[in-house]
Amino acid sequence: MIDITCKRDIVLEYSDNPEVLNEILNDIKVKISYYKCDRYFDVDDEYRDILNVKIDRNKQSIRFKFGCSINDTIKNKLHEIEYYNNGDTLYTILCSMKYDYYCDDDIKTFADNYGFDFDIQGYSYINKIFQKCLKHSEKLQSIFDETEIECFPY
Repeated sequence: MIDITCKRDIVLEYSDNPEVLNEILNDIKVKISYYKCDRYFDVDDEYRDILNVKIDRNKQSIRFKFGCSINDTIKNKLHEIEYYNNGDTLYTILCSMKYDYYCDDDIKTFADNYGFDFDIQGYSYINKIFQKCLKHSEKLQSIFDETEIECFPY
């Protein structure tokens, strides 16, 4: 695994509170490893690199999969983890975490906010995604509070 926590310049540049974010980054380790190149979302037509992400903080650890952009996947023709050893990757992961931290607690609101239609995709499909989002949000909330997550880049 590669520790990308030190790649923070771009991350701090796009934070509303870079001082607090810098303290948070001093307190965590963000490690990535290459998982595979595959379809990340059920509706993907194209393949993308998927990373394993591990975040350690105060003797706690969370893990999740992160789907890279298709553009980055195309540029990373050899699918090597070193390609993602940079501040852009840390920035993208933290932005995603800021967004994922907040998950609607009602499936109907969730579906409305993400453009799902129960008549088209069906309740079972939407609920599967909803439950995954809830679980991921709970993981993030287990190691960051709302004040901290608001310092993450936008």
